[in-house]
Amino acid sequence: MKVNQAWREYKAKAGVTQTQVAKVLGIKQSSFSQYLRGPEKGGIPLNTDFLTKFADLIQVDLADFGLDSGIETQRPEAFSMELKYSLSGATLTGRYCPVQSIVPKRNCYGVLVDMEGFVLSKGSIIIVDPDADIREHDGVICKTADGPVKVGQIVDAEDGWRIISPVWGTVLTFKADEEEFVHRIIGNYHPEGKGKVYPRKELISSS
Repeated sequence: MKVNQAWREYKAKAGVTQTQVAKVLGIKQSSFSQYLRGPEKGGIPLNTDFLTKFADLIQVDLADFGLDSGIETQRPEAFSMELKYSLSGATLTGRYCPVQSIVPKRNCYGVLVDMEGFVLSKGSIIIVDPDADIREHDGVICKTADGPVKVGQIVDAEDGWRIISPVWGTVLTFKADEEEFVHRIIGNYHPEGKGKVYPRKELISSS
């Protein structure tokens, strides 16, 4: 498979730009564009480092690019995370977000914060590991068959395991056993915003 072909297929599926992907890969957009062109068209020659990161991102095997898949790292530096749910219940079919890896494996998924008033800013992504062990007081998401996902903390109450979910000043509780699934939250991802850049001030050290 050609890298340019793989990029076109991934771009069509994920709806992302070269700038977004280059940022996740830790390179400039101009460099990413030159990798896609290849040396035949005046671009940058492909190398193992780029191909490994790019293969992890678009979730293909290195063998698809003619390399030994055995050199692939266990934890990818960047990958495409599927957005399975949103807090509002909106359908997110085929939505992906390229992220720098802070998760242990590719079957983790994201929940999009797509409404105001939540503790996380709109546009943030809650990262979920469906296979992780869940312990009391862990942050979790849960969902019934016909309802939206709910975010909360799981506790071992007198009447069984419950999920406590604060929503706009009100605290709701749900029986964990009545949910279709309960998955552990392992982190949050905040894509780069589009607002003004905060002018950070240098700390003045006292001597």
